[in-house]
Amino acid sequence: MKVMLLAAGKGTRLGSRTRKVPKVLIPVLGRTILEHNLRFLKRNGFREIILNLHAGAKQVAGFLKRSRNFGLRIKLSYEEELLGTAGAVKNMHGEWKDDFLVFYGDNLTDFNIPNLIRFHKKTGAVATLGVFHPERAFHTGILAGQVKIKRGGEVEKFIEKRNNRAVSADGYVNAGIAVFSPKILEFIPSGHFCDFARDVYPRLLKEKKKIFAAEGARFLLASDTPETLRETRKMAAKYFRKKGKDRCI
Repeated sequence: MKVMLLAAGKGTRLGSRTRKVPKVLIPVLGRTILEHNLRFLKRNGFREIILNLHAGAKQVAGFLKRSRNFGLRIKLSYEEELLGTAGAVKNMHGEWKDDFLVFYGDNLTDFNIPNLIRFHKKTGAVATLGVFHPERAFHTGILAGQVKIKRGGEVEKFIEKRNNRAVSADGYVNAGIAVFSPKILEFIPSGHFCDFARDVYPRLLKEKKKIFAAEGARFLLASDTPETLRETRKMAAKYFRKKGKDRCI
């Protein structure tokens, strides 16, 4: 199964931290966020990665070259203008002949991907989202994409709230990971900025297309602001010291 690893964001809310280095190259526990995620995907059996780039594209490409792609087959998709999470997938439409995984590359998580894939294949849905529950997982307070789920895992509603740490912790939150059928491409316009949470998922629900979701993370560490980056580093160090590990994911 191929993976779309989203890594094109500018990270403007991180201020001075992303003036000289793109967000995915920020270090956490001695490794860049990008390296953590590539190693995580590799440990889960993935070998073919499509990586979209915009901000700091040359730096990311150089980092990957020096690291010999961490033994992975990585194809780079350069975006002159940001296309959004769904637009990035549509831009590489020729790659998605079978089910594929989309992974938000600026988060750190230990999500149980094999279970998510099994659930997706079981339901036959066009989209199966990974979610976490704020009361059962370590997180840095970014609870923007809330998901209301029916019994059995079918998604009933999305509540997208950007830049809001004070939202209710009652319910599930989008973990920034999903498995898609190639049919998802039919719901993404070409050549335009398009976001899964704001554009595609609401359209699917409006057109009565079934979306499912599955819980599977012990932690979800987003680093969208200086405060949440500090929290990510703090929580990662504390979590892995507790688990007796010398690395992040």
